[in-house]
Amino acid sequence: MGINVLAAGALLCLGAFFLLQSLERLARIASFRAAGWRLRAWAFGGLCVIREGGKLRLKTCSIGVNRGVLGLSTVIPETPDIAAQAEFEAARGVLIKANRLSMSAKLFREGNLMPAYALYAMLPLQENGARRREKNAFLRDKLAGALGALRPEKADRYALEAFDLLLMEQMADPGLPPIPAVEQYLEHFTQDYQALRRGRGAEIYPELFLHVLYALKLRGDDRWRIMKVHVGTVQKLLPGNKVRAYYRLQTLQIIYNEDHRETLARRENICSCAAWKLLSLFENACDDELALNRARP
Repeated sequence: MGINVLAAGALLCLGAFFLLQSLERLARIASFRAAGWRLRAWAFGGLCVIREGGKLRLKTCSIGVNRGVLGLSTVIPETPDIAAQAEFEAARGVLIKANRLSMSAKLFREGNLMPAYALYAMLPLQENGARRREKNAFLRDKLAGALGALRPEKADRYALEAFDLLLMEQMADPGLPPIPAVEQYLEHFTQDYQALRRGRGAEIYPELFLHVLYALKLRGDDRWRIMKVHVGTVQKLLPGNKVRAYYRLQTLQIIYNEDHRETLARRENICSCAAWKLLSLFENACDDELALNRARP
């Protein structure tokens, strides 16, 4: 009798959780539509509704949402281009309303980092994502400025993800002008890489450790040799066998000078985070990874 009551209670709690999640996502969609933002994608269970060529299509996927903008929501809108402060503030307001049923609303209200990060990180998930990112230099500068205003030792998970996003861009395209905030954070975590090696609770820590390592090696900064000692330990912290195998191959190429460009050049082999199956549905989501995988020290 007691076991049946416990089982019924567990099922009730589970049902309430999924109902709350569904209501939260429907509230986001309603808020985006009210602001004139169409739905780009909505992931749920092992499925994803995604707009392609003006039509909504249903695709299968596997969701891991502990990394990047997908950690905030698996509802992705079609965002507008932002070229001025007024447009940025209007977009912030949409994000606050869309997340009013979650804790994220507070994050979007306080400072510029969260709205700039969420909006900029969603650009590669849009149709023609590469072109959209080129058109949103204002948003990129806003994110860089917000990151630079926050001391690296005070950086939370989302600040680290923002740094990683900008660092990856620079590694993918070394011709981009240097960003002072990226240089500041890179220098800090080069000296305090143990904070990333021992970080727990979010997959950004081991991934960012490896990206800092790569950046130093690609720049010819010999301090990568000190960090290299910990590569094996850090890779064990990565989420899942596919992700660990991907970073192992990437590390062998960038750090140990092996040539795995043929394998790493295939989009279906890009498993850079727990959400890799979902990200693979978006044409430009893996562009920086692919560009990095063509790099040779």
